[in-house]
Formats: sequence, C-alpha cells, structure tokens
Amino acid sequence: MYVVTGGAIKLTRTMQEREHTMEQLEKLNRCKAYMRAYGVFDQDSFVELTNE
Repeated sequence: MYVVTGGAIKLTRTMQEREHTMEQLEKLNRCKAYMRAYGVFDQDSFVELTNE
C-alpha cells in the first residue's frame, strides 16, 4: 500500500538541498503527523481511517 502526497524528481543527495524537494518533504511530514494523530500505524488502521 502506498500513500501519494505529491512528487518531485530528486537529483540531490538529500531532500533538504532544493526548494521543490523540501516542499515535498514537508508534505510527507504533515501526512505522517496526521496519520499518527489518528492512530494509523499499519495497513489495517489506514483502511479503517479511510472507511470512516
């Protein structure tokens, strides 16, 4: 299972080196925080959240 939060082509060693990848990294971090706040920790809890 994958959660797509956006996209960028990474041509640098880290995502912090370019503005467009830093924006995508922030989206990933917001998504991760949201899922943790709602108790998502595996596929079953994700499916449960999306079916509410």
